[in-house]
Amino acid sequence: MRVLFVSPVVPEPATDGGRQRVLHLLEALTEAHDVTFVGLTRGDAPARWALAGRFAGPAVYVDVGDRSDDGRALSTIVSALQLPWFAQPDVLRRVTSTALWPRLQELPLDRFDAIHVETMAMAPFALALKTRLPHVCTVLDLPDVASQFNARLLKPSTWLTPAGVQGMLDLARLNAFERRLMPQIDAIVTCSQLDAQRLHAKVRPSQVQVLPNCTTTTVNPLPASDGHELVFVGTMSYPPNEEGVLFFCEHVLPAIRSRVPDVTFTIVGKTPSTTIRSLATRFGHIKVTGEVDDVRPNLARAAVAVVPLLSGGGTRLKILEAMAAGRAVVSTSVGAEGLELQNGRDLLLADTPSDFAAACVALLHDVARRRGLESNGRQAVVEKYDWRVSREGLKDLYRRLPARAGSEPKTAALARKA
Repeated sequence: MRVLFVSPVVPEPATDGGRQRVLHLLEALTEAHDVTFVGLTRGDAPARWALAGRFAGPAVYVDVGDRSDDGRALSTIVSALQLPWFAQPDVLRRVTSTALWPRLQELPLDRFDAIHVETMAMAPFALALKTRLPHVCTVLDLPDVASQFNARLLKPSTWLTPAGVQGMLDLARLNAFERRLMPQIDAIVTCSQLDAQRLHAKVRPSQVQVLPNCTTTTVNPLPASDGHELVFVGTMSYPPNEEGVLFFCEHVLPAIRSRVPDVTFTIVGKTPSTTIRSLATRFGHIKVTGEVDDVRPNLARAAVAVVPLLSGGGTRLKILEAMAAGRAVVSTSVGAEGLELQNGRDLLLADTPSDFAAACVALLHDVARRRGLESNGRQAVVEKYDWRVSREGLKDLYRRLPARAGSEPKTAALARKA
Protein backbone atom coordinates (compact mmCIF):
# COMPACT_ATOMS: atom_id res chain seq x y z
CA MET A 1 0.00 0.00 0.00
CA ARG A 2 0.96 3.63 -0.44
CA VAL A 3 0.69 5.26 2.97
CA LEU A 4 0.67 8.93 3.91
CA PHE A 5 1.97 9.15 7.50
CA VAL A 6 1.21 12.44 9.30
CA SER A 7 2.76 13.11 12.70
CA PRO A 8 2.87 16.08 15.12
CA VAL A 9 6.54 15.24 15.79
CA VAL A 10 9.57 14.05 13.86
CA PRO A 11 10.92 11.02 15.76
CA GLU A 12 14.57 11.84 15.18
CA PRO A 13 16.08 11.77 17.66
CA ALA A 14 13.64 9.54 19.55
CA THR A 15 14.22 11.26 22.87
CA ASP A 16 10.90 10.54 24.55
CA GLY A 17 8.22 7.87 24.67
CA GLY A 18 5.96 9.49 22.10
CA ARG A 19 8.75 9.77 19.54
CA GLN A 20 9.89 6.21 20.22
CA ARG A 21 6.41 4.94 19.45
CA VAL A 22 6.18 6.93 16.21
CA LEU A 23 9.65 5.72 15.16
CA HIS A 24 8.89 2.04 15.65
CA LEU A 25 5.51 2.22 13.92
CA LEU A 26 7.14 4.05 11.02
CA GLU A 27 9.86 1.43 10.75
CA ALA A 28 7.26 -1.33 10.67
CA LEU A 29 5.30 0.34 7.89
CA THR A 30 8.37 1.01 5.73
CA GLU A 31 9.19 -2.70 5.83
CA ALA A 32 5.95 -3.57 4.05
CA HIS A 33 4.62 -0.41 2.38
CA ASP A 34 5.58 2.73 0.44
CA VAL A 35 5.46 5.47 3.06
CA THR A 36 5.42 9.25 2.60
CA PHE A 37 6.19 11.02 5.87
CA VAL A 38 4.90 14.46 6.88
CA GLY A 39 5.91 15.76 10.31
CA LEU A 40 5.66 19.00 12.26
CA THR A 41 8.90 20.51 13.48
CA ARG A 42 9.74 23.33 15.84
CA GLY A 43 12.98 24.45 14.31
CA ASP A 44 14.42 20.99 14.93
CA ALA A 45 14.18 19.22 11.57
CA PRO A 46 16.94 16.57 11.47
CA ALA A 47 19.86 17.19 9.16
CA ARG A 48 20.19 13.44 8.72
CA TRP A 49 17.73 10.66 9.42
CA ALA A 50 18.60 7.10 8.49
CA LEU A 51 14.98 5.98 8.27
CA ALA A 52 14.17 8.71 5.74
CA GLY A 53 16.11 6.73 3.15
CA ARG A 54 13.38 4.08 3.28
CA PHE A 55 10.53 6.49 2.50
CA ALA A 56 8.85 6.57 -0.91
CA GLY A 57 10.04 10.17 -1.31
CA PRO A 58 11.74 12.96 0.65
CA ALA A 59 10.38 13.47 4.15
CA VAL A 60 8.21 16.59 4.39
CA TYR A 61 8.98 18.79 7.40
CA VAL A 62 6.47 21.51 8.29
CA ASP A 63 7.71 24.05 10.82
CA VAL A 64 5.01 25.04 13.30
CA GLY A 65 6.28 28.62 13.24
CA ASP A 66 3.81 31.47 13.62
CA ARG A 67 0.35 30.30 14.61
CA SER A 68 -1.38 33.67 14.33
CA ASP A 69 -3.55 32.46 11.44
CA ASP A 70 -4.31 29.00 12.76
CA GLY A 71 -8.01 29.75 12.97
CA ARG A 72 -8.21 30.26 9.20
CA ALA A 73 -6.25 27.09 8.51
CA LEU A 74 -8.40 24.98 10.79
CA SER A 75 -11.62 26.59 9.57
CA THR A 76 -10.87 25.05 6.17
CA ILE A 77 -10.69 21.64 7.78
CA VAL A 78 -13.73 22.36 9.89
CA SER A 79 -15.75 23.20 6.80
CA ALA A 80 -14.68 19.94 5.19
CA LEU A 81 -15.84 18.02 8.24
CA GLN A 82 -18.98 20.15 8.73
CA LEU A 83 -17.99 20.78 12.33
CA PRO A 84 -18.73 24.20 13.87
CA TRP A 85 -15.78 26.25 15.09
CA PHE A 86 -17.01 26.32 18.68
CA ALA A 87 -16.79 22.52 18.78
CA GLN A 88 -13.03 22.54 18.22
CA PRO A 89 -11.24 21.65 21.48
CA ASP A 90 -8.27 23.73 22.54
CA VAL A 91 -6.05 20.63 22.59
CA LEU A 92 -6.47 20.46 18.81
CA ARG A 93 -5.76 24.11 18.13
CA ARG A 94 -2.58 24.11 20.24
CA VAL A 95 -0.63 21.60 18.16
CA THR A 96 -1.64 22.39 14.60
CA SER A 97 -0.29 24.95 12.17
CA THR A 98 -1.50 26.93 9.20
CA ALA A 99 1.40 25.55 7.20
CA LEU A 100 0.37 21.89 7.43
CA TRP A 101 -2.87 22.00 5.46
CA PRO A 102 -1.47 23.60 2.26
CA ARG A 103 1.60 21.34 2.38
CA LEU A 104 -0.64 18.28 2.50
CA GLN A 105 -2.58 19.55 -0.50
CA GLU A 106 0.65 19.92 -2.47
CA LEU A 107 1.20 16.15 -2.33
CA PRO A 108 -0.05 13.80 -5.07
CA LEU A 109 -2.94 12.79 -2.84
CA ASP A 110 -4.78 10.56 -5.28
CA ARG A 111 -1.90 8.06 -5.23
CA PHE A 112 -2.35 7.12 -1.56
CA ASP A 113 -4.25 4.08 -0.34
CA ALA A 114 -4.14 4.90 3.38
CA ILE A 115 -3.63 7.91 5.62
CA HIS A 116 -2.04 7.18 8.99
CA VAL A 117 -2.17 9.98 11.57
CA GLU A 118 -0.59 10.19 15.01
CA THR A 119 -2.64 11.63 17.90
CA MET A 120 -6.15 13.01 17.98
CA ALA A 121 -4.94 16.43 16.87
CA MET A 122 -4.01 15.11 13.42
CA ALA A 123 -7.28 13.21 12.85
CA PRO A 124 -9.19 16.13 11.25
CA PHE A 125 -6.55 16.37 8.55
CA ALA A 126 -7.07 12.72 7.64
CA LEU A 127 -10.84 13.07 7.42
CA ALA A 128 -10.64 16.35 5.53
CA LEU A 129 -8.49 14.58 2.95
CA LYS A 130 -10.86 11.62 2.87
CA THR A 131 -13.73 13.89 1.81
CA ARG A 132 -11.75 14.38 -1.40
CA LEU A 133 -10.45 10.79 -1.57
CA PRO A 134 -13.27 8.44 -0.54
CA HIS A 135 -11.22 5.37 -1.43
CA VAL A 136 -8.56 6.11 1.21
CA CYS A 137 -8.46 4.12 4.48
CA THR A 138 -7.74 6.12 7.62
CA VAL A 139 -5.74 4.87 10.61
CA LEU A 140 -5.52 6.87 13.85
CA ASP A 141 -2.89 6.02 16.48
CA LEU A 142 -3.74 7.32 19.95
CA PRO A 143 -0.96 7.48 22.59
CA ASP A 144 -3.76 8.22 25.06
CA VAL A 145 -7.48 9.02 25.14
CA ALA A 146 -7.45 12.81 24.99
CA SER A 147 -10.72 13.34 26.85
CA GLN A 148 -9.64 11.12 29.74
CA PHE A 149 -6.17 12.73 29.84
CA ASN A 150 -7.62 16.24 30.03
CA ALA A 151 -10.26 15.25 32.58
CA ARG A 152 -7.46 14.28 34.95
CA LEU A 153 -5.81 17.65 34.55
CA LEU A 154 -8.91 19.36 35.96
CA LYS A 155 -8.43 19.56 39.71
CA PRO A 156 -11.45 20.21 41.99
CA SER A 157 -9.62 23.17 43.53
CA THR A 158 -9.70 24.96 40.13
CA TRP A 159 -13.31 24.25 39.11
CA LEU A 160 -14.57 27.72 40.10
CA THR A 161 -11.61 29.61 38.65
CA PRO A 162 -11.71 31.09 35.11
CA ALA A 163 -9.11 28.53 34.00
CA GLY A 164 -11.12 25.70 35.54
CA VAL A 165 -14.36 26.79 33.87
CA GLN A 166 -12.56 27.10 30.54
CA GLY A 167 -11.05 23.66 31.08
CA MET A 168 -14.45 22.09 31.73
CA LEU A 169 -15.94 23.74 28.66
CA ASP A 170 -13.04 22.51 26.54
CA LEU A 171 -13.40 19.00 27.97
CA ALA A 172 -17.05 19.01 26.90
CA ARG A 173 -15.99 20.10 23.41
CA LEU A 174 -13.34 17.40 23.33
CA ASN A 175 -15.79 14.66 24.27
CA ALA A 176 -18.25 15.86 21.63
CA PHE A 177 -15.45 16.09 19.08
CA GLU A 178 -14.33 12.51 19.77
CA ARG A 179 -17.90 11.19 19.47
CA ARG A 180 -18.37 12.99 16.15
CA LEU A 181 -15.00 12.33 14.57
CA MET A 182 -13.76 8.90 15.68
CA PRO A 183 -16.60 6.80 14.22
CA GLN A 184 -15.51 8.06 10.79
CA ILE A 185 -12.00 6.62 11.19
CA ASP A 186 -11.51 3.16 9.65
CA ALA A 187 -9.07 1.84 12.28
CA ILE A 188 -8.13 3.25 15.69
CA VAL A 189 -5.02 2.09 17.54
CA THR A 190 -4.59 2.39 21.31
CA CYS A 191 -1.64 1.52 23.52
CA SER A 192 -3.62 -0.51 26.07
CA GLN A 193 -6.77 -2.57 26.46
CA LEU A 194 -7.88 -0.09 29.10
CA ASP A 195 -7.80 2.77 26.58
CA ALA A 196 -9.60 0.58 24.04
CA GLN A 197 -12.39 -0.01 26.55
CA ARG A 198 -12.64 3.74 27.20
CA LEU A 199 -13.36 4.26 23.50
CA HIS A 200 -16.06 1.60 23.20
CA ALA A 201 -18.74 4.10 24.21
CA LYS A 202 -17.78 6.27 21.22
CA VAL A 203 -16.80 3.79 18.49
CA ARG A 204 -17.45 0.22 17.42
CA PRO A 205 -15.15 -2.20 19.28
CA SER A 206 -14.21 -3.71 15.91
CA GLN A 207 -12.62 -0.38 14.93
CA VAL A 208 -10.07 -0.56 17.75
CA GLN A 209 -6.83 -2.50 17.93
CA VAL A 210 -4.34 -2.48 20.81
CA LEU A 211 -0.66 -1.99 19.96
CA PRO A 212 1.13 -1.56 23.30
CA ASN A 213 3.89 0.86 24.05
CA CYS A 214 7.05 -1.19 24.31
CA THR A 215 10.78 -0.98 24.79
CA THR A 216 13.95 -2.61 23.50
CA THR A 217 14.70 -5.80 25.40
CA THR A 218 17.71 -7.06 23.44
CA VAL A 219 20.14 -5.03 25.59
CA ASN A 220 21.41 -6.87 28.65
CA PRO A 221 20.12 -5.73 32.04
CA LEU A 222 22.34 -3.47 34.09
CA PRO A 223 24.45 -4.82 36.96
CA ALA A 224 22.75 -4.72 40.33
CA SER A 225 23.05 -1.52 42.35
CA ASP A 226 23.36 -1.67 46.13
CA GLY A 227 23.27 2.08 46.73
CA HIS A 228 20.40 4.14 48.10
CA GLU A 229 19.64 6.21 45.02
CA LEU A 230 16.14 6.66 43.60
CA VAL A 231 15.58 7.86 40.04
CA PHE A 232 12.79 9.35 37.96
CA VAL A 233 13.11 9.45 34.16
CA GLY A 234 10.77 11.51 31.98
CA THR A 235 10.35 14.62 29.86
CA MET A 236 9.92 17.33 32.46
CA SER A 237 7.93 19.71 30.25
CA TYR A 238 5.14 17.11 30.32
CA PRO A 239 2.80 18.47 33.04
CA PRO A 240 2.00 15.09 34.71
CA ASN A 241 5.73 14.42 35.10
CA GLU A 242 6.39 17.72 36.85
CA GLU A 243 3.29 17.30 39.00
CA GLY A 244 4.39 13.80 40.02
CA VAL A 245 7.98 14.78 40.82
CA LEU A 246 6.85 17.70 42.98
CA PHE A 247 4.40 15.44 44.80
CA PHE A 248 7.20 12.96 45.44
CA CYS A 249 9.70 15.57 46.66
CA GLU A 250 7.21 17.35 48.92
CA HIS A 251 5.20 14.48 50.36
CA VAL A 252 7.11 11.20 49.90
CA LEU A 253 10.86 11.83 49.94
CA PRO A 254 10.96 13.40 53.44
CA ALA A 255 9.38 10.25 54.90
CA ILE A 256 11.92 8.08 53.07
CA ARG A 257 14.83 10.20 54.36
CA SER A 258 13.61 9.84 57.94
CA ARG A 259 14.24 6.09 57.64
CA VAL A 260 17.04 6.05 55.05
CA PRO A 261 19.06 9.23 55.79
CA ASP A 262 21.57 8.72 52.97
CA VAL A 263 18.96 8.29 50.22
CA THR A 264 19.34 10.48 47.12
CA PHE A 265 16.92 11.28 44.32
CA THR A 266 17.89 11.98 40.69
CA ILE A 267 15.48 13.60 38.23
CA VAL A 268 16.44 12.76 34.63
CA GLY A 269 14.73 14.40 31.67
CA LYS A 270 14.85 17.30 29.27
CA THR A 271 13.37 20.78 29.76
CA PRO A 272 12.99 20.87 33.55
CA SER A 273 11.28 24.04 34.73
CA THR A 274 12.82 26.59 37.08
CA THR A 275 10.74 25.04 39.85
CA ILE A 276 12.23 21.59 39.22
CA ARG A 277 15.79 22.92 38.87
CA SER A 278 15.45 24.79 42.14
CA LEU A 279 14.99 21.48 43.97
CA ALA A 280 18.66 20.69 43.38
CA THR A 281 19.79 24.01 44.84
CA ARG A 282 17.48 23.77 47.85
CA PHE A 283 18.24 20.16 48.74
CA GLY A 284 21.64 18.48 48.58
CA HIS A 285 20.08 15.02 48.22
CA ILE A 286 18.25 15.93 44.97
CA LYS A 287 19.97 16.07 41.58
CA VAL A 288 18.44 17.40 38.34
CA THR A 289 20.32 16.31 35.21
CA GLY A 290 18.30 17.88 32.42
CA GLU A 291 18.51 16.13 29.06
CA VAL A 292 20.98 13.24 28.78
CA ASP A 293 22.09 11.27 25.73
CA ASP A 294 21.59 7.94 27.49
CA VAL A 295 19.53 7.28 30.62
CA ARG A 296 21.19 3.94 31.37
CA PRO A 297 24.10 5.39 33.41
CA ASN A 298 21.55 7.04 35.70
CA LEU A 299 19.52 3.84 35.92
CA ALA A 300 22.76 1.95 36.65
CA ARG A 301 23.39 4.01 39.80
CA ALA A 302 19.81 3.72 41.03
CA ALA A 303 18.44 0.99 43.26
CA VAL A 304 14.79 1.86 42.55
CA ALA A 305 12.99 3.73 39.77
CA VAL A 306 9.96 5.72 40.95
CA VAL A 307 6.92 6.71 38.89
CA PRO A 308 4.81 8.90 41.25
CA LEU A 309 2.33 10.14 38.63
CA LEU A 310 -1.05 11.50 39.65
CA SER A 311 -2.42 12.23 36.16
CA GLY A 312 -1.72 11.55 32.51
CA GLY A 313 -2.84 8.92 30.05
CA GLY A 314 -1.67 6.08 27.85
CA THR A 315 1.04 3.80 29.20
CA ARG A 316 4.46 4.76 30.55
CA LEU A 317 7.54 3.70 28.66
CA LYS A 318 9.59 4.87 31.65
CA ILE A 319 8.33 1.83 33.60
CA LEU A 320 9.13 -0.57 30.77
CA GLU A 321 12.59 0.94 30.20
CA ALA A 322 13.47 0.68 33.88
CA MET A 323 12.28 -2.93 34.08
CA ALA A 324 14.11 -3.90 30.90
CA ALA A 325 17.26 -2.42 32.46
CA GLY A 326 16.75 -4.60 35.52
CA ARG A 327 15.52 -2.00 37.98
CA ALA A 328 12.80 -2.42 40.59
CA VAL A 329 9.91 0.01 40.11
CA VAL A 330 7.55 1.70 42.58
CA SER A 331 4.63 3.44 40.88
CA THR A 332 1.23 4.89 41.57
CA SER A 333 -1.73 3.05 40.07
CA VAL A 334 -2.15 5.90 37.59
CA GLY A 335 1.50 5.64 36.59
CA ALA A 336 1.23 1.92 35.81
CA GLU A 337 -2.32 1.77 34.44
CA GLY A 338 -2.83 -0.06 31.18
CA LEU A 339 0.23 -2.26 31.70
CA GLU A 340 -0.32 -5.97 32.28
CA LEU A 341 1.92 -6.14 35.33
CA GLN A 342 1.22 -7.71 38.71
CA ASN A 343 1.56 -5.68 41.88
CA GLY A 344 3.96 -7.36 44.30
CA ARG A 345 5.50 -9.59 41.66
CA ASP A 346 6.60 -7.30 38.81
CA LEU A 347 6.52 -3.93 40.61
CA LEU A 348 5.09 -2.25 43.69
CA LEU A 349 2.03 0.03 43.52
CA ALA A 350 1.32 2.72 46.11
CA ASP A 351 -1.07 5.66 45.95
CA THR A 352 -0.65 7.56 49.22
CA PRO A 353 2.51 9.37 50.36
CA SER A 354 2.95 7.03 53.33
CA ASP A 355 2.43 3.87 51.25
CA PHE A 356 4.75 5.10 48.52
CA ALA A 357 7.47 5.94 51.04
CA ALA A 358 7.05 2.59 52.77
CA ALA A 359 7.40 0.72 49.47
CA CYS A 360 10.63 2.56 48.60
CA VAL A 361 12.09 2.01 52.07
CA ALA A 362 11.22 -1.68 51.96
CA LEU A 363 13.07 -2.15 48.67
CA LEU A 364 16.10 -0.13 49.80
CA HIS A 365 16.40 -2.28 52.94
CA ASP A 366 15.40 -5.68 51.55
CA VAL A 367 17.88 -6.57 48.82
CA ALA A 368 16.40 -10.02 48.20
CA ARG A 369 12.95 -8.59 47.59
CA ARG A 370 14.40 -5.97 45.27
CA ARG A 371 16.26 -8.61 43.28
CA GLY A 372 13.03 -10.57 42.89
CA LEU A 373 11.21 -7.56 41.45
CA GLU A 374 14.13 -6.82 39.15
CA SER A 375 14.07 -10.34 37.74
CA ASN A 376 10.30 -10.65 37.46
CA GLY A 377 9.86 -7.19 36.00
CA ARG A 378 12.41 -7.75 33.26
CA GLN A 379 10.91 -11.13 32.40
CA ALA A 380 7.43 -9.57 32.09
CA VAL A 381 8.72 -6.86 29.76
CA VAL A 382 10.63 -9.32 27.57
CA GLU A 383 7.55 -11.51 27.21
CA LYS A 384 4.92 -8.80 26.65
CA TYR A 385 6.48 -5.46 25.78
CA ASP A 386 9.23 -5.81 23.21
CA TRP A 387 8.70 -3.51 20.21
CA ARG A 388 8.40 -6.50 17.89
CA VAL A 389 4.91 -7.07 19.36
CA SER A 390 3.54 -3.72 18.18
CA ARG A 391 5.48 -3.71 14.92
CA GLU A 392 4.00 -7.04 13.88
CA GLY A 393 0.58 -5.98 15.12
CA LEU A 394 0.64 -2.88 12.92
CA LYS A 395 1.66 -4.91 9.89
CA ASP A 396 -1.25 -7.25 10.55
CA LEU A 397 -3.66 -4.32 10.85
CA TYR A 398 -2.60 -2.97 7.45
CA ARG A 399 -2.93 -6.40 5.87
CA ARG A 400 -6.58 -6.38 6.94
CA LEU A 401 -7.37 -2.92 5.56
CA PRO A 402 -9.51 -2.93 2.39
CA ALA A 403 -7.18 -2.91 -0.59
CA ARG A 404 -7.61 -0.23 -3.24
CA ALA A 405 -7.73 -1.54 -6.80
CA GLY A 406 -4.23 -1.46 -8.21
CA SER A 407 -2.46 -1.36 -4.84
CA GLU A 408 -0.15 -4.14 -3.72
CA PRO A 409 2.24 -4.90 -0.87
CA LYS A 410 5.71 -3.41 -1.13
CA THR A 411 7.31 -6.85 -1.29
CA ALA A 412 5.10 -7.87 -4.18
CA ALA A 413 5.89 -4.68 -6.04
CA LEU A 414 9.63 -5.20 -5.58
CA ALA A 415 9.36 -8.79 -6.77
CA ARG A 416 7.43 -7.71 -9.85
CA LYS A 417 10.04 -5.06 -10.70
CA ALA A 418 12.78 -7.64 -10.35
